[in-house]
Amino acid sequence: MNGPMRTVLDAIDAANARVRDALSVGRMDAVPDLMAEVEELEKQRALLLREMTRPPVAEVPFSPGPSLRVKVISTLRLVQRPLAARFVTQIARARFDYVIDTSALASMRRDELRSYRAYAENPHGAQSKTQLVVPALSFDRYTPVRGVLALSDWDMSRRLIGPASPRVDVMLATQTLTRLVLDNPQAPWAPAVDKLVVTIGRSLMPFIGRAASPTMREVDAAVIAELEAIEPEDREERAAATARARAQLTGEQQLFGVAALGAVGRRVS
Repeated sequence: MNGPMRTVLDAIDAANARVRDALSVGRMDAVPDLMAEVEELEKQRALLLREMTRPPVAEVPFSPGPSLRVKVISTLRLVQRPLAARFVTQIARARFDYVIDTSALASMRRDELRSYRAYAENPHGAQSKTQLVVPALSFDRYTPVRGVLALSDWDMSRRLIGPASPRVDVMLATQTLTRLVLDNPQAPWAPAVDKLVVTIGRSLMPFIGRAASPTMREVDAAVIAELEAIEPEDREERAAATARARAQLTGEQQLFGVAALGAVGRRVS
């Protein structure tokens, strides 16, 4: 028996003895206060008993998951295309079971710009990151495309967004996911990725309005057909915009866009 329980039990015995003494001498006026004391002590006893009989809780070592930055980079590495944040979160959840807090993406991108500037100004004293999460840029004004994420080590032609680029990039990402499932049908993540691909596939012309869900191979064939129609012109527009950007923009502007400087200030503290 532990010390606190022994103390409470002794106090209960003493309180009960005082109740008996009061009753034996006819001190009925003292009995209510004495009984209240007994009740309070019995509550303490009950609490101690619960603590003593509670089953032990197994200690689970804390294992932090990947950071937001790692989640985003892993997903973009997988598909190799600039994508809207909403689509990035869907792919991350389906393939890696990652949950991405989209409200934190703006802060992460500001951190990436700070990191870039710190290294650019002091390459020997600041840590360099081989990949940065950067905004995709519009092909005409080179401004950040709202909510569309890319990686800094991609060629600029891939990071620029023309009129047809969002559709091209979604189709190319869908093609990657489709073939991932076809090559790994038994993988634990395959059903979730399959479901996402089918959802995208329903937006393709052959399957709009069709009751039955398309198969992976049907989606793959439809994606190929759509890319043959829209990708060549998009590739040419991106290539021409890349040549102009390299002649006009600084290194930082090529990564973060011309509007990024005004949006976050000349200095990011």
